[in-house]
Amino acid sequence: MPNKTEYARGKQIATLLRPFWSIRARNIANRIFPHIPPDSHILDIGAGNGLIARELVKRGHRAVTLLDVIDWNISPLPLALFDGIHIPFPAKHFDIAILVDVIHHSQDEKTLVAEAARVAKSVLIVEETHERKWKNALATATDNIQFVLYNMPLAHHHRDEKDWLEFLRADLPNIKQVGKYFSHAIFLSE
Repeated sequence: MPNKTEYARGKQIATLLRPFWSIRARNIANRIFPHIPPDSHILDIGAGNGLIARELVKRGHRAVTLLDVIDWNISPLPLALFDGIHIPFPAKHFDIAILVDVIHHSQDEKTLVAEAARVAKSVLIVEETHERKWKNALATATDNIQFVLYNMPLAHHHRDEKDWLEFLRADLPNIKQVGKYFSHAIFLSE
């Protein structure tokens, strides 16, 4: 796990890039908000800077818990840290877990998805989808930059839409694709 100096560096960079991250957070919140029932108790797994969760709170969700393996949270919401594998909450504690651009960073993506399914009644996932090799290479380069800036984990589990659905159905048999966001697919398991 990163030390406090690395956390501070990540927060400084996130604060510097806040205008970009805020626009991205608003756009993603606009896409996922219709799929989250009103007044849901939400777990934001891999919450990063916390700005997507902040947007959901602005739209009326009062109970949003942030969870990540590193602390570069620049939102006013509290963040809990975890080991990236074992989510420290009881079964079905949350109405919905959201994972936005998280799974492809996980060292143990299968366990992470199974844990999300364990702690939440439904799971919403936004993941990059790459149909072409050059897009996969670009995504890998972007992930490497985020590693340098924020010490974000690297795993590079990139897939196309079909492969994401096949992978996710192992632990979320009812999952379906409910939307798109640029080169991302939005998946929901209820």
